[in-house]
Amino acid sequence: MLSSNPYISTIGVGEFKTRFVLPLFNAFPDLKWVAHEVIYDNQASLVTRWTFSATFSGSDYLGYQSNNHRVSWEGMTLMHLNSTGKVYESKSFFDMRKLTAQLAVDN
Repeated sequence: MLSSNPYISTIGVGEFKTRFVLPLFNAFPDLKWVAHEVIYDNQASLVTRWTFSATFSGSDYLGYQSNNHRVSWEGMTLMHLNSTGKVYESKSFFDMRKLTAQLAVDN
C-alpha cells in the first residue's frame, strides 16, 4: 500500500500516480520538494524530512478552489523497501490543518 495523504489510500504505482501525484501537480504546477534529511537503515527502511512549497494556481485540490496563493507544508515520510529496493509501503505525516488553512484563503 502506498499512502501519502490521510484522505488518499492507494495500492500500486498506477493508482498512487493517478490519485495522489497527478492531482498534486495539477493543483500546484510549480511544486518544489526539498528533502532536508534522509535516513536509511540496512533493514530496508527510509525516512525523509521534507518541505513542499508551491503556488495554488492549478486545479482545485481536496475540495478547495485554486486561489493563486503560495503554500508550504513540511512533514516526514517513512518508506519500507523490499529485498530488491522497491518501495512497498509509504506513509507520510504532516499537519493537514496547516495545509488546508492555506488552501482555504479567499475561498
